[in-house]
Amino acid sequence: MSERPDPRDRPPDPAGTQPKVDLESLLPEHVDAIDAEAFEERPPQLGPGEGMALVPGAPEPAGGVVAASVPRDTKHTPRFQFLFGALLAVGAVALAAAVAIALRPEPQTIDPAAGWSPWRPGSSTPITQIADHVSREYRLPSGHQLVLVTPAPLAFLGIPAQIALEEPIEQGGNISLLQGNGLIYRMCGLGSECSIHEGKASARRLLLLRREALELALYTFRYIDAVDQVVVFLPPAPGKKGATLLFQRDQLGPQLLRPLHASLAHRTPSVTGVESSPDASLVSRLTTDLYASSLTPGNSDPGGIFLVLRPLSEATSSGGSSSSGSGGSDLSDLSQALGGP
Repeated sequence: MSERPDPRDRPPDPAGTQPKVDLESLLPEHVDAIDAEAFEERPPQLGPGEGMALVPGAPEPAGGVVAASVPRDTKHTPRFQFLFGALLAVGAVALAAAVAIALRPEPQTIDPAAGWSPWRPGSSTPITQIADHVSREYRLPSGHQLVLVTPAPLAFLGIPAQIALEEPIEQGGNISLLQGNGLIYRMCGLGSECSIHEGKASARRLLLLRREALELALYTFRYIDAVDQVVVFLPPAPGKKGATLLFQRDQLGPQLLRPLHASLAHRTPSVTGVESSPDASLVSRLTTDLYASSLTPGNSDPGGIFLVLRPLSEATSSGGSSSSGSGGSDLSDLSQALGGP
């Protein structure tokens, strides 16, 4: 294979592509060799112990400064750590308790009855105030007040009366004279013979009246200590005789121990909504016994009167008479004989 011709031996390049520079001039200049003995390579000067620090695992130089070693854990270390953490926790709890005690308000004397209901009667005429307060909470669909409630002592024509309670036949049919002080609430509409002049009598309206009677009894037993029985005369339907409810203090004991609105809903229901109210089942259970009422002369106290309460279903099935035998009088005939509170 022939050698490659020297580019300098080529003819002149009319196109200007041949380099005009001497190629040998581009080579580096020749440098004479330097005697190796003229230079002595020495390592850099390091301080005591610096060189050893660059080598992992090298021993410490003798006479040098020894670095502080990290203390190692012992078998008692976890126990001390646990005790230290427990002490910190106890201290934090004690500090929180001290702060809570320091920020606690001063104790105040609270009336035990103050938290039973948002409203309570005053000391001047509490029975009248209860009647007015409760009756104004119950309304007809038109917005008018359902009934007027009048309180009175258990007396007629100024003569004290005693309740004679007749049991249903299935419970024995016995008659009991109730001891203690009684109070009467009379519900009266603005129609004839105290009937409600607006709307029609219905089971829902009767349930609402029973709820109002229960609320009257609860307020009375809670705030009037001297009352043992509450009798409520319900308004009659037009042309009929009204029913009577009886409440005794010991029978409502559970409701008197807890706040009022734990028994009766805070919002008083309407006639159309009473059956769906949260307290409907309780009201129905506590007011299920309806009575027919009549007066008869008493034989235990000369000049006394018995207010006879007979199961309404039995009184109706026996001919609708609310009389209690010879000398008995329908209570509606003596409605004007009720005294003031």
